[in-house]
Amino acid sequence: MAKTHQENDPVKNTTPQISPQILSLCHSSTDPWGIKDLDSRYLYGNSAYFELLNLPARFDIEGLLDDEIPHPIHQFANDFREQDRQVQQSLKNISALDIHPYGRRKECQPYVFDKYPFYDQNGNCVGTIFHAKKLRFYSPMSCVQGKLPSSLLLSPPSGLFTRKELDVVFYTLQSFSAKRIAKKLNLAHRTIENRLQDIYRKSDVNSSSAFKDFCQAKGFDKYVPVRLLSPSSSIISDVVDYDCGEKE
Repeated sequence: MAKTHQENDPVKNTTPQISPQILSLCHSSTDPWGIKDLDSRYLYGNSAYFELLNLPARFDIEGLLDDEIPHPIHQFANDFREQDRQVQQSLKNISALDIHPYGRRKECQPYVFDKYPFYDQNGNCVGTIFHAKKLRFYSPMSCVQGKLPSSLLLSPPSGLFTRKELDVVFYTLQSFSAKRIAKKLNLAHRTIENRLQDIYRKSDVNSSSAFKDFCQAKGFDKYVPVRLLSPSSSIISDVVDYDCGEKE
């Protein structure tokens, strides 16, 4: 049976080593926040984190490990623990891309978890603190065009295409050939070609470039079929800056 807080506000039942300022920041945020000790036991989780994991509002998370949380993330407890160790040993933050069935609908969604060393008042690392945000879509072309980043869509922006066609649309936008899509979906090459013809007809286009422009205008370039997502947790590699200046 789930443990519950004595108070409705989870902030009131936290350890004294967490400063009021940090608690206030996390508690007032609409983004998920959490704090763990050196053994990866939870010291705190805000209400947004509880909602993300579809936990009861009064769930008592303090002292629990990830493998004790009643949510599918418990299967990735070892990965989370290794990530925590990396942060604590390097004293540097990391970012992890986590795809799990989040929220009340329990649909696989991509979130970026930024994890930082958590220090006490004496400057000693006593654990990790993390902040989660839904993955934002920001393509190189969006940067060039000055467009703002947007969230990935887990529901199609319109009912123009069928469920099976949407799978083909997704892989086509990733520049997969019809042959490669057929292999990915375990279908005949001819079946994919026929679906592409139907997709082009519905979009009123006759080329892949025109289709990509159509999808960008209608929002299909941001759509990811939920059924193609698999639960995972992986550290995102740091972006390396290169000197890309044009040569004379």
